[in-house]
Amino acid sequence: MHIEIEPTTVDQVADLRFLYARELDDVIRYEREIRRGRTRIYGVWNDGALIGYGILHGEGEDRNTVVEFFLLPQFRWHTVPVFDHFTKVTGATGVQARTNDTGLVLLLYERTRDIIPGNFYFRDAENTHQRVPGVRCRAITPDDLDVLTPIMTTSDGWPFELPDREALATWIESNQGRLLEDEEGIAGIGAVLHGYNAPFASIGVVVMKRARRRGYGAYLIEELKRETYTMGKIPRADCAPWNAASRATLLRAGFLVNARALRGTLSAQS
Repeated sequence: MHIEIEPTTVDQVADLRFLYARELDDVIRYEREIRRGRTRIYGVWNDGALIGYGILHGEGEDRNTVVEFFLLPQFRWHTVPVFDHFTKVTGATGVQARTNDTGLVLLLYERTRDIIPGNFYFRDAENTHQRVPGVRCRAITPDDLDVLTPIMTTSDGWPFELPDREALATWIESNQGRLLEDEEGIAGIGAVLHGYNAPFASIGVVVMKRARRRGYGAYLIEELKRETYTMGKIPRADCAPWNAASRATLLRAGFLVNARALRGTLSAQS
């Protein structure tokens, strides 16, 4: 084999990424960042033929963490030495993989140290029916801009926290947002997040502090799941490892843990 690692574009590796997505059968975590040019993409060539690719992501300009690595099946006997060459050429310093990304997680265990667990990832497994009287779920409209601004431009709106009123107005126009209301007003905010690889969409919710522990979160997730299926997409979700309340809410709404994110620091290779 004569392996060459060279920078490339997302379009040039589109066919290989299609195969990767089929094998993963899940949301590709950094799909939106990849499409926005916020990653480094490299092709793997053997004797001039494209046989694989890798993608690096990271905070700010430090895009040195391998988040995707794929080789065609007939070349996987050589995965480890090809990966070693890839990390040397690209200057990669770490690997981030989900436990259901079999190829990359094996490389993470083979070649990294100081492995740290991260987010939980969920798939829909059960159609549940939460009984929460006195609430309604509706689309967010431009008329909601004034009442949502003090919520969604502060930490109260996390994970939908937006930098300013203008950004919130743009988000409302995207028609992704949904409001859960009770007799006291806004009880929760949810969204079906698009921009991921087909056929998946990601669900996100936040319940106002005064409305928590009433079953509102699970009810809102159920509504968003139904809407996602109506759109012809499959719902997925994730939550941070410290957020035990969100994890429990997703489980009550019929989701099951599908994977866990892992991150490791690449060990020096001789």
